[in-house]
Amino acid sequence: MSNFTFPQKDESILIVIDIQDNLLKVFQEEIKERILNRSVAIIKYFRQHRMPILVFEQYPKGIGPTNQRIKDALEEDYKPITKTCFSGSFAEGFKEAIDIIKRKNIILIGIESHICVLQTCYDLLCSGYNVFICADAVGSRYNLDFEIAIKTMENMGATILSTEMLIFRWMGRAGTEEFKCMLPYLK
Repeated sequence: MSNFTFPQKDESILIVIDIQDNLLKVFQEEIKERILNRSVAIIKYFRQHRMPILVFEQYPKGIGPTNQRIKDALEEDYKPITKTCFSGSFAEGFKEAIDIIKRKNIILIGIESHICVLQTCYDLLCSGYNVFICADAVGSRYNLDFEIAIKTMENMGATILSTEMLIFRWMGRAGTEEFKCMLPYLK
């Protein structure tokens, strides 16, 4: 068996990267919907368990705010860290925010896979974090960029998962109240 491990729930933080409408509008509709649906599902899971979430917005003055479906899912966790750098690791206020949380497993979702997600992933790995990518909750305008980004992040040391792989692992069983609460988001 390889040395693969799922992230521990009580050691994990979710980082939502740049899911903004003006970036999404250039995505194919099917890809955009996949990213939004899977992102809402993982956000809802984190919110249900009161697990920490950080949100990035790339230059919102020019690009605009986070997508409304994502903001609605985030509720009071919508406190974006604005950035102009591609790697969220260098955004003003990020280091202080992540240091307060004190968790080593980072779950990344957002756009674009080959730019901001990849660069954030790389810098977090270099800083000693365990990084997990929910591949169905990230994307790029072009499939080739997405495919190369996923392979590159895995080669860098990130673990590639799907949203359902992670959520169902953490839930552990069907028929529970937790399972019933998550069902509407896992379609």
